[in-house]
Amino acid sequence: MHVGKSIRFHRTKMSLTQEELATGLISVSYLSKIENGQINASPEILEELLNRLNIADAVPQDQKLCEDLRHWYQQIISRNKYDSIETYNRLSREITNNSSFEPYSLFRLFCVRYFLTLGKLEEAEKLLKQLSVVAQDFSKELSYYYFKFKGNYEYLNKQFEHAFNSYKEAEFLFEANTPSLEKADVFYSLGLTGTKIEKHLLAVLFTTQALDIFREIYNLERSSDCHLLLGILYQRLDQFDEAETNFKWANKLARQVGNQDALGVIEHNLGHLYDLRGDKAKALDHYKKSLELKQELNYDGKLTTILFILKALYNEKENMQTQYWIRQGELYAKKTRDIGLKHEFNMFMHLHNKEFEEFVYYTKRIALPYFEKNRLYRNASYYSEILAEYFKENRKYKLSSHYFEYCKEILKKIYK
Repeated sequence: MHVGKSIRFHRTKMSLTQEELATGLISVSYLSKIENGQINASPEILEELLNRLNIADAVPQDQKLCEDLRHWYQQIISRNKYDSIETYNRLSREITNNSSFEPYSLFRLFCVRYFLTLGKLEEAEKLLKQLSVVAQDFSKELSYYYFKFKGNYEYLNKQFEHAFNSYKEAEFLFEANTPSLEKADVFYSLGLTGTKIEKHLLAVLFTTQALDIFREIYNLERSSDCHLLLGILYQRLDQFDEAETNFKWANKLARQVGNQDALGVIEHNLGHLYDLRGDKAKALDHYKKSLELKQELNYDGKLTTILFILKALYNEKENMQTQYWIRQGELYAKKTRDIGLKHEFNMFMHLHNKEFEEFVYYTKRIALPYFEKNRLYRNASYYSEILAEYFKENRKYKLSSHYFEYCKEILKKIYK
């Protein structure tokens, strides 16, 4: 941050007007240009201004603090939980409301990322609202972090369109000295959110850009993440061979770094790939491997895979198997906080128990409105088609036609 912003920050904090600070030294218009970074004043003038504000010693201290803050950020993104908590506690004592603008703002920005890592979304939201008030005074670097972390927060809140736009703002603020890891992370985030909002070709482009950088810096774990995402994207684009190649690369790299969580997700997606190809036996094998690899406390991950198993068994008349997986799913449905997953499981429960009136009511009145409102169009399409088929089998052709048409309209939103 240029020294002018620091002068303005401390002058405002001391409730001094520009005229009061400039008196006997420079004109008000000249001070205004210094504060706005429009002119490079002489060292003598800057020194006198800093002395008048009693911050002559603050500049070197600010530089040291900013170095400490960037070190803390590395701890956060490296998932070094113990050290990052310890550093947070220390920095909280060192940085106060009386600190200079740059270290104070940088600390609060990194706090957003820190709170998100700890799952403290409300604290992160509160900070983002406070930071938005002073965002117009941010340097390019501070603005970059603001939009990146804003995107992180929005993604975790399932505000995928907003997250995509925030990540695009962060990308626009890349500078020549922006670290490669930061660029790759933003490209990957754009790929991830692009996938969520069905912008598949754009998502392939961004994810490939991320993969190129992660390969270059030999980051195997993040390269595996990129291959996994590319596999999902190519699968959605019906390029199954490309999808399988990427899943296998993701698997190989995840094994090299011992990332069991990633292996569980990869096995799930391989299962879905074979299911789409019509190989139910292989699909079920991979789904079961996925469940073995996923941690017991990963309620959402476990329930997601069980739902895909139930989808694979649907119409196969495998009542015994279905009953088994319904019982398994109940354990996780009670514990998950994901409303969409709960809705899916409840619909399968009604179908399996032949509670067709309950299924129709639940799907029409509860699940489909929720899926559409939250842009879960693939779920809306899948369950509206089941509903349409049910009405068709029961000779309720008008209702059947309505939900087949609804399904078509939803598909247009996916493939727009």
